[in-house]
Amino acid sequence: MTVSEGDQADTTPGPEWCLIATMREYPYGPNGSHAAFRSHGRFPAGAKLYVVGGFAGMGYETVTVVGYGHHRRAPITVHLPARFLCDWRVALVYRPAILRALRAAVDREASADRWNWDGLAFDSDAYRDRLTATATGFESWLGESAESAPAPVTSESAAVASESATAQSNSRGSAEISAGFVRRWLRRLRGR
Repeated sequence: MTVSEGDQADTTPGPEWCLIATMREYPYGPNGSHAAFRSHGRFPAGAKLYVVGGFAGMGYETVTVVGYGHHRRAPITVHLPARFLCDWRVALVYRPAILRALRAAVDREASADRWNWDGLAFDSDAYRDRLTATATGFESWLGESAESAPAPVTSESAAVASESATAQSNSRGSAEISAGFVRRWLRRLRGR
C-alpha cells in the first residue's frame, strides 16, 4: 500500500521570529578586543545566540540562550548574564535543529518563555514587534553610551594623550617601587 503525497504530514517546522544576540569578547566590556583570552566557557566570542527567555525576578540580568558551543554539532541551552551579550536583534529562524532546541528549552526551563506572555503566534508580525521592542530595550540597557566610546585620534589629541600618559607613568613609578619593596619584604618574612 502506498501513501500519497497529500497524506504525509509536514514534519519540518515553519520559520519563527526569535531574539538573537552575539557573544561579547572576554572580559565582556568595551575593551574586550584587547584581552588575550577571547572566549567564554561554553560559547566562542562572536557566537550567534538565540535568546529564549530570562529570569524576570532578577530583572533579566540572566537570560537563557540556545546556540552552538565550542566544537559542538548540536545546539546547547545555557543561562548567561545578559551583559555577556551584545548586538541584540530580531530575525526569522529557519534551521530545524535550532527550532527544535528552542521548543525543548521552553518545555524544560522555567525561565524560557520566549517573551510571549499573550500567546501570540511565533511567526506573526505582532510577535516580531514585541521582540523588536525587547531587543531595543536590552540594547539601550546594556549598550555602550557615546560618552564611554573612545574618541577618534587626531594629532592634537595624540599629543595630549602622550603627555598625560607620561604624567601617569611618573606617578605610577613611585607606587610600583613601593609595591616592589613590599613584595621583597614579604618574601624575606616567608623565608624566615
